[in-house]
Amino acid sequence: MGHGAQPALLGRDGAADHALHGRGRAPRRPGRRDRRRGDGGGRHTRGTHGEQRRRRRLVPAAAGPLAPPRRHRGGARRGRRAVRGAVGGANRAAARPHRARTRCRHGACRAARRARDARGRLPGPHVEGVVVTTTRLLARQVRYEFLAFRRNPAAAFFTFFFPLIFLVVFNLIFGNDTISIPGGETNTSTFYIPAIAAFSIINACYTGLAMSISFARDQGQLKRVAGTPLPKGAYLGAKVLFMTIIGIILVAVVTAFGAVFYSVEVPTGTLPAFLLTLAVGAAAFAMLGLAMTAFIPNAEAAPAVVNAVILPLLFISDVFIPLRDNAPVWLGLIGDLFPVKHLSLASQAAFNPFEEGSGLRLGHLAVMALWGVGGAVVALWRFRWEPKR
Repeated sequence: MGHGAQPALLGRDGAADHALHGRGRAPRRPGRRDRRRGDGGGRHTRGTHGEQRRRRRLVPAAAGPLAPPRRHRGGARRGRRAVRGAVGGANRAAARPHRARTRCRHGACRAARRARDARGRLPGPHVEGVVVTTTRLLARQVRYEFLAFRRNPAAAFFTFFFPLIFLVVFNLIFGNDTISIPGGETNTSTFYIPAIAAFSIINACYTGLAMSISFARDQGQLKRVAGTPLPKGAYLGAKVLFMTIIGIILVAVVTAFGAVFYSVEVPTGTLPAFLLTLAVGAAAFAMLGLAMTAFIPNAEAAPAVVNAVILPLLFISDVFIPLRDNAPVWLGLIGDLFPVKHLSLASQAAFNPFEEGSGLRLGHLAVMALWGVGGAVVALWRFRWEPKR
């Protein structure tokens, strides 16, 4: 066309480089927003700007008739399906060799299928997902419990220092002379290690857990946790698991301290039975601690209620002072009913240097396990996430 006049644009106010519009020399390519409501459900814009957008879809008059409106995506998809069926026919895999079914090797097809599903839609739920997610949340919550414990140095110091005081005081009062135990004689420190271990487990898993949850409930922490996506079972399970680990660490610290400074004889043959006994006892008393929180009215009453239950049992359960032969029979029968005595006797048998065999006392472990199951049932039934009003 040379230097002649530019062809007029149908429906435009002037040339493409108009000083007011400033659109450039070439008209903009119409997009999805330029479609009218009748052209396939596009967005309809009223006013001057909408009119200008509709005019931009027109082509120069010299180019021929108006361009047909764009087809709706659904119609285009149906058209592609029709063409695909006409071309492929019955043997669709032959018409599309790149989509043909091949044998999976090294999980390549499975990975491709997962990627395709991730692009198109969310994958369906599977059974392992809930378990894996809860397990990860439980592990992370245990980590948070350790961080909170480490950031409270006063509580951490007295938690680990308190059992050591018992060992030092017993040696100062009774000395480290020999004492008779089933199978032979050993020093006093070796005799008191199982008792201190049982007391450490009870103090950490029962007393500490019940009091900490009571204070957290009165401060509103449990109510806030219940409103988060964290499963309640993961939160309470992390508390139980954390206290169990702390109790076993306490026993390890006391045993190592006694072996270094007071010549405690560590039975290596029955050491696995000793650790298993402590683990079962820790889990059982942690469940009992959760159950006890249902009967504690508020945080101020927590120390009195917890100690009123556990302190009398420590004196009638052969923990520090064995019952004499002239003691009333009914005291021994009451002690046999509760798990404190069974933890003490099982720990003494597993830590006996003269013990022959594995050192396990399955009867005592069964009684502690039954008490733990009962505590879990009561905790599920009566546990409260909000304080009483």
